[in-house]
Amino acid sequence: MADFGLLGGTSKTGVLAGTMNFCGNMAGVIVPILIGLIVQFTGSYFLVLIFFVVMAMLLAIFSSLIDYRERGLA
Repeated sequence: MADFGLLGGTSKTGVLAGTMNFCGNMAGVIVPILIGLIVQFTGSYFLVLIFFVVMAMLLAIFSSLIDYRERGLA
């Protein structure tokens, strides 16, 4: 489980956790619709696979940019 207090301080833990859950749920709604549209218009899964590769690369890049140093926030 993520330590949200480390990322945003204990006063922002609820906001950070809620925002992460909201974004994850919205992605869960949007991505299947987007995949269906891509397959419908192209007739192939090739661009869908490219989409997943690009998203995985972006996830790796943005995850590596998180600064986990202690900020001294209360």
